Amino acid sequence: RRQAALGLLPQLEEMTARGDKVLAVVHIPGIDAQRVRQSGDRNYAVLTVRDGRITALRACRDHDEACELAGIG
Repeated sequence: RRQAALGLLPQLEEMTARGDKVLAVVHIPGIDAQRVRQSGDRNYAVLTVRDGRITALRACRDHDEACELAGIG
């Protein structure tokens, strides 16, 4: 809600799966203006999916960290 109130609109940029891990990259134009640490206006996350449900979610610093955690080369 806070991001929407600031006019920040998320856009799914990438979603890649390997086994039970899913790498998600969300581009949010303008979000870096709200952050201490810049990341190219992107959020990187790795989700663990089991039996059709998200059982874990881990935020990552950058694309390389997310790929490594998800086991994507």
